[in-house]
Amino acid sequence: MDSAGPPGYDFADLVASEVNTNALADALQGAQIDLANSEGDTLLHLAARKGCKAAVELILSLGADPLRRNQKNRTPGNQAKLRAEIKDLLGEAETKAKEVKRDKASNLWDVKMKATQTESAFGVRVV
Repeated sequence: MDSAGPPGYDFADLVASEVNTNALADALQGAQIDLANSEGDTLLHLAARKGCKAAVELILSLGADPLRRNQKNRTPGNQAKLRAEIKDLLGEAETKAKEVKRDKASNLWDVKMKATQTESAFGVRVV
């Protein structure tokens, strides 16, 4: 299996159940946080499967996408056999990501609607 993560590191080893978050943060400095391996798993998928809450929290704080799906069409939070605390953490992250995505789409739609509005039949521009 290919290793997702920064060049020169085997990410699976970095997210062992007992992880030094400082070493992990240093290793991930400047890395593409949503880079995927040949199975489509991102760093977040792997950390969740390893059951390392500290690594999951760190990767999320670095901007990882909790909605990113792998080749099995699974997000990091809906993989099989996750510890309850990891599943809860990722569930909250997914909910927040969905809200941000919905708000962004709504704002984009509002901007497009305002740009295309013309005078109504009564000669009044709707603002």
